[in-house]
Amino acid sequence: METIRSFKQLFEEGRQHDDYWTEGLVIQFAEELARWMKEKEVSPDELAARIGHSPAYVTRVLRGSVNLNVTVMAKIARALGAEVRIHFAGQSSVN
Repeated sequence: METIRSFKQLFEEGRQHDDYWTEGLVIQFAEELARWMKEKEVSPDELAARIGHSPAYVTRVLRGSVNLNVTVMAKIARALGAEVRIHFAGQSSVN
């Protein structure tokens, strides 16, 4: 007999995989990028020109569908007059 798992159980199982944490970082970067672009009034076209990529690339970054590395993250941040800071935080538990 197959056991039916609750959403909470499935979520906790997902949190055990590195992909869960990686996607969270991608989303966090994309959200922060969108906030900075809005604050600095920089369009995707303008950011693309500043970093030497196409507007479509910037759109993919904003959608979280680009495999980012720290070099690209730093380049994007610098193009907006910002810097990327990384810190460790304790993992929060989901209740």
